Amino acid sequence: MKKAFSIIELTIVVVLLSVISVSVYLSIGNTNSQILDLAATRMAADIRYAQNLAIARRGWYGVRFSSFFNFYYVYEFDSSQWWSEDVVINPANPPNPLQIEIDEIYDGVAITDIRCNDSFFNYKLIFNPRGEPYGSIAGIPYQYTNDSIITLTFAPAGCGSGCSPLDREVRVAPYSGKVYFVYN
Repeated sequence: MKKAFSIIELTIVVVLLSVISVSVYLSIGNTNSQILDLAATRMAADIRYAQNLAIARRGWYGVRFSSFFNFYYVYEFDSSQWWSEDVVINPANPPNPLQIEIDEIYDGVAITDIRCNDSFFNYKLIFNPRGEPYGSIAGIPYQYTNDSIITLTFAPAGCGSGCSPLDREVRVAPYSGKVYFVYN
């Protein structure tokens, strides 16, 4: 009858525990990055949705962003009533509007920079019936010639100067309207 563990059995247990602890540590460490990726993916999907609405309905649809209030919404654009924006119904949650409050859904994520057509003063994307990105000044549409960049940043509560925030850029290419990510 054996009363103790052999050195081989103890080594196997230590190796298994270390592998499990490393995998748990890595999965916990990536949670912040995953939250930011989810927010960027959702925003890109909503931008594509506005673009697809413009193509399918042969109209003008857009996305307006606000870094101050940390939200965006999808709307129908009418150049004859450019001050009026009819927010589109959320297809995943009718009859609610498609307005996304970033920090309510993705804790710690914020819209930190909006540069539509490489301008700090332009905070909306409008798609024409061909799905091309445009902007508008007083209801007069003009075609974008530079990438539109919306930066999302994850900085957990109480982060202070000891940690560095994570960034994701959701970009929309001029002319084609292709939506893609840049990881910073």
